[in-house]
This record gives sequence, structure tokens and C-alpha cells, in this order.
Amino acid sequence: MDEGNLLAMSLVTGILGLAWLYYVSASAEVPSVESGRAESFLGKQITLSGTVINSRETDKTIQYAVKEERYGQAYKVVYFKEGEGSLKMPNGTNIEVKGEMARFGNELEVLAEKIIITGYD
Repeated sequence: MDEGNLLAMSLVTGILGLAWLYYVSASAEVPSVESGRAESFLGKQITLSGTVINSRETDKTIQYAVKEERYGQAYKVVYFKEGEGSLKMPNGTNIEVKGEMARFGNELEVLAEKIIITGYD
């Protein structure tokens, strides 16, 4: 096989591979926590997208009430502060939270590992 054909095959294969990766990533959906099914996610990593409707800061944590955008269910999100910084956000802030679904007492909450601000209402 000559060098020109090999180069053409490499380019075509690379472009097809990138197109396939784009399709797979665009069609992949992170499951939302349906109302009433949150218990089944206990101990699992989840992604929650929604709007901050309330927040409260303590010495060690910032706690948010987040209304999930897909089903409208409100969830408690707990972020453990590190260092001097504060992550207090006003109501109406749209966020995406990645963390673990946990139970504290009788209440379900998301222990946030990463919070991304996606916009404002």
C-alpha cells in the first residue's frame, strides 16, 4: 500500500471515529432522580441539575435546597467547605451538582463533590 492511500485511510478512519464519539457523547443522558425513586440511588453517584431555591451556611457546610429541573422535586444538597472560600449562591442560580445520594437521619441529601453554575433565572 502506498503512502498516499495509507494517509487517506488514516484520515477517513480518524474522522469516522471522531464522529462516532460525538454521537455517543451527545446521545448519552445522565439519569435524573425521579420523584419517589430517590431511595434507590442511596450510596450512588448522581448528577442533579436544578435551581437553588434556598441556602444556609454553617461553620462546616453550605446547604442548598435545589429544585430539580426535570421532575420539579426539591433536594437538599450539602457542600462541605474547604478553607476560607464560600460557595454561597443566591436563589435562582442554576447549578449542576455531582455527588453521592445519602441519608442523614430521616432526610435524603446529596453530598456534593462538584458544583457547576450553569446560569441564573
